[in-house]
Amino acid sequence: VYIPGTGWPFDVEFYRHEMYLEFASDIPSGRYDLSVSPTLTTGRATVGADVGNMLNVNLKLNQEGYQPDVRMKRAFYGAWMGTGGALDVPDGIPCEVRKTSDDAVVWSGTFELRHEVGSAGEGPYDLDNSGEEVYACDFGELQDTGEYRVYSEQLGYSYPFRIADDALDRAWRVAMYGVLWQRSGISLEDTSSRYTKIPGHHEDDVKIPYMSDRPVVGGHYDAGDFNPRVHLSIARDFMMVCDLMPQKCGDGDLDVPEGINGVPDVLDEAAWSLRPLLDLQDRDGGVGGGAGEWGWSTAIESMADPNFIETPERDPYYQYAGEKNLYMTLYTAGLMAQAAHLWKGFGQTVQANEYEAAALRAWNYAMGDDYSSAGRVLAFAAAHMARMTGDESYLEYWDLAEYSPQGGEEDHEGAYAAAAYMSLPDDMGSDLIKSAISTAYLAHGNSWATAGESYAYPRLHHPWAPTSWGAGCYPTFAQGMVLAHALHQSNDTQQWLHTALDLSLGANALNLAYTTGLGDRSIINPLHLQGWHTWLGLMPPGIQSEGPQTGRYSLEDANIIPDGTDYPTDHFYLDTRFVNIPMHEPVMVNMGSVAMVLTAMRTDSSNVP
Repeated sequence: VYIPGTGWPFDVEFYRHEMYLEFASDIPSGRYDLSVSPTLTTGRATVGADVGNMLNVNLKLNQEGYQPDVRMKRAFYGAWMGTGGALDVPDGIPCEVRKTSDDAVVWSGTFELRHEVGSAGEGPYDLDNSGEEVYACDFGELQDTGEYRVYSEQLGYSYPFRIADDALDRAWRVAMYGVLWQRSGISLEDTSSRYTKIPGHHEDDVKIPYMSDRPVVGGHYDAGDFNPRVHLSIARDFMMVCDLMPQKCGDGDLDVPEGINGVPDVLDEAAWSLRPLLDLQDRDGGVGGGAGEWGWSTAIESMADPNFIETPERDPYYQYAGEKNLYMTLYTAGLMAQAAHLWKGFGQTVQANEYEAAALRAWNYAMGDDYSSAGRVLAFAAAHMARMTGDESYLEYWDLAEYSPQGGEEDHEGAYAAAAYMSLPDDMGSDLIKSAISTAYLAHGNSWATAGESYAYPRLHHPWAPTSWGAGCYPTFAQGMVLAHALHQSNDTQQWLHTALDLSLGANALNLAYTTGLGDRSIINPLHLQGWHTWLGLMPPGIQSEGPQTGRYSLEDANIIPDGTDYPTDHFYLDTRFVNIPMHEPVMVNMGSVAMVLTAMRTDSSNVP
């Protein structure tokens, strides 16, 4: 835990330490007063000793739970004890799953060695990310619904978890609430939330170089600060998953300001993300921004990052839009065309017509530019324009884009275009292209999943991504995995996404759920300016950090174990405020990706419009 000192960059001061104690011999069951050298810390603590009946935080698993038919349900055991090194774990420790209601044993097995301490082999870099001797037991054959704990007489109990069809539904709702909390320009007065916020960035003019300045409302704050960068990720991710898996998207499943309006709640969030693009579109159809081919840049930027003092409604810095450009305009064409098709299907004719008109204007503007190198963005827009209009001639531009997935590690970059093509009706487009996309994304998923299984604590991200900016705890850039799951609905694709969520929800080296409000041991201190000014000063649920990272970044003078310059990286995370942006600040790209995966994995909605 961190106490802020002066202004940014903040001094690093910690007042909580974690320590492991090694006793010379076994101690009888009971409760004991514990004190340590005052050179380390002060105060006394009462500790219990009754191994068979104690919670053991080194028993690590998904603290929310598992779907009954997921193939692997795993609990992990291991510990890295700082200067004490890795915990020496004996072979053959029994593993049981017991009901929380009556302690009845419903499954039994043995912890098996998964990763030897000091051995390389985690990921393509051959790392020892965990620094632990990790054992695992897999109770995947247990499918009976209920609430359970993993137990071993030698180790104690794990946190409880559920096996149920809706085991991930609460995580989905909480993640979606976190995205809602990130909305710019709106309060939460029209919801039942006890966390209130004052709307910001809804009245001040945005400086727009190609038309008169005006307020631009909508979008989601970029990160834990309140820079209202207008990201495309929420609209792209949420429309993609609802387009591919409409059974997951209901109206009235979430407590959103729009209420029950005939549009799925997930798409209400997408619509808030689309809204600024309508305000920024010029009469000729062009849209400004700095978006490159991957859409990393944004339509609106702030003069400077927030100063960690004001709240959003008091932000002293002006916002500005970039010049009109091809990539942002093509993205607008594709997104608006996709939205027009979806909203028309919900009977929302007025809104659908607005989206359709915006799509046509944007497309016509883009056709006056040199689109020859627009690649995946052109392919994305062309497929959605073809579906919206019913005019297959738009697919000629798909061919001009020369985009085709390769079935390898990099195909995540084309997932939006591929999903757009797969959403075409059966009588439109090429069956050969559709088959190639389906095959390629299954291979893409296998390449990521195979690399992820090489880690002591399995994960799902780009194999060559370093452990930073969420890769050590979230399914980052998981669009290709969601596409593969939507197309194949297989045990393998389900397992990929479940494994990714297991890591996020506790099956990791620190036994942390890396989203506030989830599990029994969640993070509580992301770097989040609005979250520090809420009801009772509590962080709202659904907010992420970025998790373990490689590198110290603003912790150069801190005395920390591990020190961040060497492994084990999985343990280089401090649940603090103000300290380390790549470790602590949520970003919408990752929050949207996690919410998209959870949408794909939730139970089917009974409120599909």
